[in-house]
Amino acid sequence: MARRRFGSYLIEEGLISETTLCDALEHQRLSRGTTFDDGLLSLGLLSPPGLEKWRARHLASLSAHGSGRFDFAHYLVEEGVLTRQEVLRVRRIVSEAQHRRIGEVLVHQGAITQRQLEDIVSRRLGELVALAL
Repeated sequence: MARRRFGSYLIEEGLISETTLCDALEHQRLSRGTTFDDGLLSLGLLSPPGLEKWRARHLASLSAHGSGRFDFAHYLVEEGVLTRQEVLRVRRIVSEAQHRRIGEVLVHQGAITQRQLEDIVSRRLGELVALAL
């Protein structure tokens, strides 16, 4: 089963329309360095507590369908932080360096800032904690 993107999940749950999904993605594209979640919040489509709740539900639905293994690079693509081509390039760098983590390489290459990396990791940890509760 293909992994559902968060935006598609929100549409399926009736929280946003395809138009508002496009608006959030456009906001992200125009505001380089922001995430899809930032777009949802900035446009008032979800509140911070609502975003956390729906992120956790989305993650739980993925785990329930056998997609529970976490792939940080794939997560960054889903978040709209990286393209698939950028992931391939970064994975090649990581495999050549062998001692560096993908987050370190992304920051070093300027693909994301240290703050973005910390925010992404923090959000992911929050999702995992929400699942455990």
